[in-house]
Amino acid sequence: RHLHRVALDKPNVFERRARTNSMNTSVIVLLDASSSMNRSTSSGRSAIDVARECVLACGLALDSISNLDSEIAAFSNSKGKEPVELLKAFHERSEYVSSRFSLKASGGTPLSEALLWTINEFAKRPSDHRRIVIVATDGEPSLRATSLELLSMCVSVRIEAYGIGIGSEAVSTLFEKSESIGSVEELCPALIGMLHRVLPMSA
Repeated sequence: RHLHRVALDKPNVFERRARTNSMNTSVIVLLDASSSMNRSTSSGRSAIDVARECVLACGLALDSISNLDSEIAAFSNSKGKEPVELLKAFHERSEYVSSRFSLKASGGTPLSEALLWTINEFAKRPSDHRRIVIVATDGEPSLRATSLELLSMCVSVRIEAYGIGIGSEAVSTLFEKSESIGSVEELCPALIGMLHRVLPMSA
């Protein structure tokens, strides 16, 4: 339950003063669960194990923010499975669904399917909500051209899309706003840091 506090030096990272009016916000975090995420890290753990703990920590942190709802999902094109696996729905709290985060990595990187799913999920949200999607991925999408078209569609329907590249610079050629990290161990502070920058909140 307190994993996000362990992962952060300052658990009150989202507490800052702002003169802007608070806005109801919906955030979706998408995690690449393709087979390349099975690689071992310097600690001997698989990248997917570290990454799933990071997105769970992010969910726990987001749950503490008023006027914000979050959804977390993983995407891969494993045979016999849907391309998007929902880990936490908007109406759920991360601590109650943490068992769903025990996912395995396999298959390719269906970013286009994940973005289409995201657009459909946001379409169900209240029209006055700010909409933000953050994608954490370690490589190129399976259908690059289609992914770019869907990212353009996100802009047209007022969805802010951000990318985090895990040991990869590919996100810089896909997302207008992105950053790359050297290893999956840096994912948690990268996720929290990005959200801290894009979310205007008052203490």
